[in-house]
Amino acid sequence: MYDPTREEYLRDVARAKEMGVPIGTVIEERVAARKRPRKMLRLLVTSRLHVDAEYGGPFWIDVADDARISEVKKLIGERVNVLPGVIRLGFAGKKLDDHAKTLAQAGVRYWHEKFESWPLTILR
Repeated sequence: MYDPTREEYLRDVARAKEMGVPIGTVIEERVAARKRPRKMLRLLVTSRLHVDAEYGGPFWIDVADDARISEVKKLIGERVNVLPGVIRLGFAGKKLDDHAKTLAQAGVRYWHEKFESWPLTILR
């Protein structure tokens, strides 16, 4: 989020003029510099829809905590040969229905840090 003081804003405007670029470019650089590093999550994937032999049994995936739920579905779909649009996911008793949310926004990162053994589940 970009919330500068007046002096910082004026400094950014001057820098943008000096570089010959729009102010938005300088703002994007500043915001990107403040971003926290990506945290990787190692999630166990189980299924309530399949028997273990049908989808390759429980398996682990490594994803970033800022990955969107739609990206996770695509990753799982490639692994088990199922269309991502058909996959419904749940974690810690919650359905992960909002495809635009990241794993961190859906609470997966928070609960995974506390209980690493909780699986990401393919629901019926």
